[in-house]
Amino acid sequence: MTIRGWRKIGGLCGAYRAIVLLLMMVAGTCGPDGMPQGDSLIVLVDVKGLVPDIKSLQASASLNGKKAMQELTVTGNLAEFAVQLPNQSSSFGALVLSLDALGIEGCKTAGGQARVDLVPGQLGYQLTLSLVLLPTRLCTVTVTSSGAGAVTSTPAGIECGAKCSVDLPFGSSLMLTATPDGPKSIGLQWGGDCASSPAGFVDTSICTLALSKPVHAQVSFDPRVCSSSGWCWYNPLPQGNFLSRFGTTNYLRAVRGSDANNLWAVGQGGTVLKCSGNSCTSLSSGTTNFLNAVWGSDANNL
Repeated sequence: MTIRGWRKIGGLCGAYRAIVLLLMMVAGTCGPDGMPQGDSLIVLVDVKGLVPDIKSLQASASLNGKKAMQELTVTGNLAEFAVQLPNQSSSFGALVLSLDALGIEGCKTAGGQARVDLVPGQLGYQLTLSLVLLPTRLCTVTVTSSGAGAVTSTPAGIECGAKCSVDLPFGSSLMLTATPDGPKSIGLQWGGDCASSPAGFVDTSICTLALSKPVHAQVSFDPRVCSSSGWCWYNPLPQGNFLSRFGTTNYLRAVRGSDANNLWAVGQGGTVLKCSGNSCTSLSSGTTNFLNAVWGSDANNL
């Protein structure tokens, strides 16, 4: 939500009506004491410490340590604006308003907090918040992902599943590494500001970003196609399966057998499986090299 700046027109109830008209809300009435009466609490905010580089403000608030409203963006008159909160029986206590000041590129240049105590029966409040310039501008990096896998970053700060974010210095570089969950995902695809990274399998799991603005990286982990018995297909390899239910998540490169009770499979990391019926046993091959083929004249000569 974006809120344009308000202009005080004399008296708390007059300012309240101006805000309500500006936001196209239904105004309450003024009681005998000049205070507004209605279903909303209005906090009038006076911002100090603004500099020309600041082009917008991001506002958030907590009431007694809990989130009190959705984050909103303030443009226009940054020196004065209003925050509307629902007037509920529990809407009293310590309200802390936090502001992030954003430059023209959208990165944070300053910030500040201010507190006002909400009391039962009062609908209008005023507070003054002083911004403090940051030593360096900070750009927000947001990562969202879907499917089975995880995303980490260098430098550290991003380590999440579905969504996470971190603030990093303007002009710095960030390397994101996406790791599919081996038993559940076959590969990944990048989106958002990482869309130019090649999509495909694990060898394209890195996205590098230069932070000249806030960035949003998206990654989608592609699910494997698996049967109920534990066989999973690894496209496009014709025999690229693995058997997680039998103790290995290494990719299998080749399968050979004379019948359902004499089946051998080999693959990544020196994996050797001997299968009979509905069960397989992992055998030591004496190597960690990839085994790409298996051949034999019979079940006893492989």
